[in-house]
Amino acid sequence: MKTTQKLGLLITLSVLMTGCITTQSVNLRALHDSNELDIFITSLPDKPYEEIAFIEASGSVFHGSKSLFRSIKQQAQEEGADAIIQVKFTYIPWVLMSIPSAECVAIKYKEE
Repeated sequence: MKTTQKLGLLITLSVLMTGCITTQSVNLRALHDSNELDIFITSLPDKPYEEIAFIEASGSVFHGSKSLFRSIKQQAQEEGADAIIQVKFTYIPWVLMSIPSAECVAIKYKEE
């Protein structure tokens, strides 16, 4: 392969890898049931609590934020949590795609 062809291929791959934008969202109201955990993303509970677990979930390119959110909620319930706080979603760049990741802190309310 000639040097100019290699350079052209390198430029094309660079543009393809940096030119894509993906937007995803999770409708928290649709996923929240009053019988389930309390969910705090940008605020903290008013009542005293203790942190009982840090929970992290990652998926593949075929998993979206919604399935990761359900996964961290289920794990928090298995840990005996009353709520989850500091919920964060991120995407880890990998080759030509991103791997979704979610994390939170599971908490248990203190009895007063």
